[in-house]
Amino acid sequence: RDGSAGTLEHFYQSGWSQLIFNLMAAEAIGAAISELPAGRSLRVLEIGAGTGGLTAHVLPRLPVDRTRYVFTDTSNAFFGKAEQAFFDYRFMEFAPLDIERPGTEQGFERGSFDLVIASNVLHATRDLGETLDHVCELLAPGGMFVGIEKLIGGTSTDRFTVGAAGSVDDSVSGGGGVNTLVGSDTVNLW
Repeated sequence: RDGSAGTLEHFYQSGWSQLIFNLMAAEAIGAAISELPAGRSLRVLEIGAGTGGLTAHVLPRLPVDRTRYVFTDTSNAFFGKAEQAFFDYRFMEFAPLDIERPGTEQGFERGSFDLVIASNVLHATRDLGETLDHVCELLAPGGMFVGIEKLIGGTSTDRFTVGAAGSVDDSVSGGGGVNTLVGSDTVNLW
């Protein structure tokens, strides 16, 4: 079991096909954070953090003294290993979250995160539109979502998409939902 978990961790954290996308997402997050006013706190939610592949690249870019980082997955199974791996990041919290259900039904407050990140998790949900509604519900006004998804088209060629969508503006669609993500900028790499 440890061997297979180690293999998964390696793939999602530093396997060549995933590494570039983790670095791109971390770079986008770092650039966005650099725009924060001095002293402003940062509330980060990682959805489906699992083995911590993206986490490992993002954490070093966050301001240690003013960050709250919530590492989530659908179960507690990954939390023990993640707590050990990221022990030095004392601003981390661990909580279960099933993004197919509203976060407000699972102890999370509406609009409570400035940054929501997810890597290779949203595509696995039953209804992507509904899932994105749940993501938007957790974003604070002006918040940003950064996601990495492996897409498999009609061919045998895998494609990855790294996207950043920012500035949640409830006036666009009357509140909540995918349509509130404005300024979406997605990079497709083949």
